[in-house]
Amino acid sequence: MDAPLTTLQNQDPKRSWRRLSRRPYLVQWLILGVGILVVAALIAYGLYRDRSDMESGERDRLRTQAHVINDNLGRQLEATDKALLGIRRDIPKWNTGKRLLPDITPRLKALEEAMPGVRTLVLIDAEGIIRASNRDALVGYDAHQREYFLQVREHPDPGILYLSAPYRTSLGIWSINISRMIPGLRGEFAGMVSATLDPDYFKTLMASVQYAPDMWAAVAHGDGIIIMIVPEKEGQSGMNLAKPGSFFTRHMNSGSDDNVYTGTVYATGEERMLAQHTIHPKGLPMSSPLVIAIGRDLGILYAGWKREVRIQGGLFLVLALGAILSLIAYQTRARRFDESLLKAQAAVEKSQASFELLLSSAGEGIYGVDLAGHTTFINPAALGMLGFDREEVLGQDQHRLFHPTHVDGSPNPHGDCPIFLTLADGMRREVEDHFIRKGGETFPVHLTVTPILENGLRVGAAAVFQDITRRKETERELVRLATTDPLTGIANRRRFIEQLEMEHARVRRFGGFAALLMLDLDFFKRVNDTYGHALGDAVLCHFAALAESHLRRVDLFGRLGGEEFGILLPGTDLAGATEFAERFRQHVADNPVPGDKEPVSYTVSIGVTEFDAQDSDPDSVLARADRALYLAKERGRNRVEQAGR
Repeated sequence: MDAPLTTLQNQDPKRSWRRLSRRPYLVQWLILGVGILVVAALIAYGLYRDRSDMESGERDRLRTQAHVINDNLGRQLEATDKALLGIRRDIPKWNTGKRLLPDITPRLKALEEAMPGVRTLVLIDAEGIIRASNRDALVGYDAHQREYFLQVREHPDPGILYLSAPYRTSLGIWSINISRMIPGLRGEFAGMVSATLDPDYFKTLMASVQYAPDMWAAVAHGDGIIIMIVPEKEGQSGMNLAKPGSFFTRHMNSGSDDNVYTGTVYATGEERMLAQHTIHPKGLPMSSPLVIAIGRDLGILYAGWKREVRIQGGLFLVLALGAILSLIAYQTRARRFDESLLKAQAAVEKSQASFELLLSSAGEGIYGVDLAGHTTFINPAALGMLGFDREEVLGQDQHRLFHPTHVDGSPNPHGDCPIFLTLADGMRREVEDHFIRKGGETFPVHLTVTPILENGLRVGAAAVFQDITRRKETERELVRLATTDPLTGIANRRRFIEQLEMEHARVRRFGGFAALLMLDLDFFKRVNDTYGHALGDAVLCHFAALAESHLRRVDLFGRLGGEEFGILLPGTDLAGATEFAERFRQHVADNPVPGDKEPVSYTVSIGVTEFDAQDSDPDSVLARADRALYLAKERGRNRVEQAGR
């Protein structure tokens, strides 16, 4: 601020007054108005783009999570249908329509134990009597009045997989039955084979895709009845969503399998962004589809953006008000310059005092520099954040004081400094940088640098900065929450798939190879049923700790859903990965989980594959590893199997 004052003192007052009196004040106001409108438009456009990008990104994330549920539920329906068809195929005949072959019940029990998503399997004759079941108490039960029996009997079609309407079980849990008709010798209705889906299995799946605390996921029958919602909300299960104008109705009427809506959710009355996906596996004719819904709270989703609107809006108002006040002061001084030089100097000093008061009251750090980068003024907020006294800063090279090095300690040349760049080209800059306090502590800042002009010439620059440490910490925590499994603390499915894609891209670009392991805890449902979910969670955490202790720093271990896990081994071929998998499998078998009364043993099945630059996409690698895992389970579990190309 000293240079402009010196210039005024050396001018002839009369000549200055004549020059200023001829200045087009209206043009100055027009220029200022246009400048303010342009800045406002740029800020508004930037905020609009931020909102659009955030909304678009969130829509994609919700669609991805809905597809994850769709893929898992679709595979469960296909697997259950294959089991039902297998049972129907192996029944040679009805014995006078009253009894089944005596070995059916043991087979049903074995199938139920092998299928974690199935709770009950039954065989029902043409009169509606349950002739065989994995649950002995159901044998002989008369189900001829049950809706799922009437549905098949009244509309018999051996080529359709029937999904019953949701109903409340004897335990008060909402569930559905999926059934296949058993045709007689002439194709007539001769009974049915039916499976009741286990709600707990699907709740675990739906909870695993929720990457934010405000999320919930739901599954509804094709006729609109909610089967389950996770986390549970009282009164929601069993609610009919097929109402005019509801998101469910709009989705079903759209003709599309995949939709994302924003607004008020009929079931909960909440303002949400809701992704919906219709489940009807290709090649599997079903009497009715299932519909997945997964959503986020709009208030929480837009909270960060609204906070940024307030910050940028407030900063804009301060700068605009400062510009308007400065122009008013400038023109007032110009009009009154016919007074004595002392009055003009007094007016300038008063204006300077007002400016310093504005700087002193500002919450942001503000300082100015001359063309050499030396500090000409600085406000108390800046001194407080930087830890310097005013005398230590004024007249000094601000770059040497505030950010002479990068965060990693390497030198930060003047050519990279935003302030020196603005001094060189006169361009306004808004960047994220870092400053160093007097004690040597580094902290992140949001920095805005604006050139200072005097009579159209560049005389320095003004810097406005904010300490954004808390915001950066919040951003890092959000990233951690979005990529970490909340139970085990390891990578969640999203992070694991992203890392697999990165490793796949790396080997395709630079060559080499890597290995992928798919792991599944054997009979994990039996652990939950026998010891309870608390111990089941302890088993998952114990398993995760064992795996982490066997891995290198470059390896990645992640939970893909339920009791399914994955291990990524960069730079490891198929033989090395198989050897590692066998050692780890044996280690798991030799290390049971400590229990209240006795240790709880468990085993793991592992599928192993490798990939290199010849693999076209990560999905094919996942499919191979999954195929190897299926083979390991099919051949008896507690074993390791390989899958080549």
